[in-house]
Amino acid sequence: MEWPRIPIPGWPNGGQNAAQKFRHSAEHGRKIAALLDTDTPVSGVTTGVLRSEFAVIAVPSTVDGKNMTGEDFNLESRWGHFGSNQAVMPGQGHVSERAFTAQETVELAECTASLGNTTFDVSMNERVYWRNVPTAVWNYKLGGYRVLKKWLSYRERRVLGRPLKPEEVQHFTETARRIAAIIELTHRSS
Repeated sequence: MEWPRIPIPGWPNGGQNAAQKFRHSAEHGRKIAALLDTDTPVSGVTTGVLRSEFAVIAVPSTVDGKNMTGEDFNLESRWGHFGSNQAVMPGQGHVSERAFTAQETVELAECTASLGNTTFDVSMNERVYWRNVPTAVWNYKLGGYRVLKKWLSYRERRVLGRPLKPEEVQHFTETARRIAAIIELTHRSS
């Protein structure tokens, strides 16, 4: 059929080792594909019992420790605004870089090598933020854009025209956890 061929080192004459490496590579690809597909639940990362290293990432939090209500869902930290011809332009937003807490360090365990030495608290507004977005997760780019910052720019209250829904707040959290899992998976395989 003249399909392009992908060279696989040691295949088919490499024996079991080549076949095993090929199966491992295919499984790795399936994991990455699931993590990139936001409609696919990923056990331990977005559903089920979360792995401890992901459960502490991008936790929706309030400055007073109370539950979010009403206006708390307004994303108003200058993440985005309308430019000419109503194009959405990214803003500076507000993040606070800090060291990991002792608990975060314990929970993240070996992941800190791949996720960075510092983390960010990402502001929704003056009262609400996502706690613990590791540096590598915050800076993760696809298509030249920082994924999380780009997502926030389109959801600024002035742009979106409404507060965030609880499931959108959770989507940000899950996206940050998916990115952390991709970084960790890539780090372990290199």
